[in-house]
Amino acid sequence: MEYMECGSHEGIRRISVALDPETFRALRELTKKRGQTISQVVRSSIMMAYQSELEDTPSLKELVIYAELLHGGDHVILDIELWDAMLSEIERSNSEEFWRLTEEEGYRHGIYFKSIDLTNLREILKYMEYKNWFKLKISSGCYTLVLPIPHSKNFVKAFLKGLFRALGITVDIIEAPRTLLLVERKRG
Repeated sequence: MEYMECGSHEGIRRISVALDPETFRALRELTKKRGQTISQVVRSSIMMAYQSELEDTPSLKELVIYAELLHGGDHVILDIELWDAMLSEIERSNSEEFWRLTEEEGYRHGIYFKSIDLTNLREILKYMEYKNWFKLKISSGCYTLVLPIPHSKNFVKAFLKGLFRALGITVDIIEAPRTLLLVERKRG
């Protein structure tokens, strides 16, 4: 054990923890900035680490990616029911221009991905998962995209078609029942 228990009072346990000078300085800065005691900062930090590592919550790396996506103003948070209603109306109108523009936007993203050297199929789909358009399941070279709503299938398919065209990645995008798309590299 790397800490020493110093006793308890009313369900609260006191511990003694050794900190190097840099960590202690960081702790003091946090207490000043937050206006909290050392105990409050340590308790909240432990709970954040616990939730991040042991519960099903986003990791710090994932939160940084989400923050980067939102910070520049290029992305928005959209309620899933509104997203579903919008896509349902678009599908109902069957606008060829919309699907062309969606594929074109995918192509534009593909050019951007090339510029940042994001060209590996698996890594591209993992990155796209942060946009919350799908959850990614990977098994033996087949990528299953689990969509949150059925109406997003055509949108995601058109976008990915343009994205992969820009990157020169040849894939089959196979529609599966309800909210699934399968992405497989073409053989040949």
